[in-house]
Amino acid sequence: MGIRDLRPVLGDRVDAAFYADEATVITKQGKPRAVIVSHEWFVNACKQMGLPVPEPVTGTDDDEG
Repeated sequence: MGIRDLRPVLGDRVDAAFYADEATVITKQGKPRAVIVSHEWFVNACKQMGLPVPEPVTGTDDDEG
């Protein structure tokens, strides 16, 4: 999904990652650049690869819980 297409549906894609375990591949100029996955999936992947789990970045996000 291109960045321009993602902007209006970002919240929906985050919800899909969290509630339905759906990954969204984000592209730029047609090339994969990043992936939206649930935090649980990410933590498990880090642990399986023996990588440290980064701390969440705090800021002005909209923590609706």
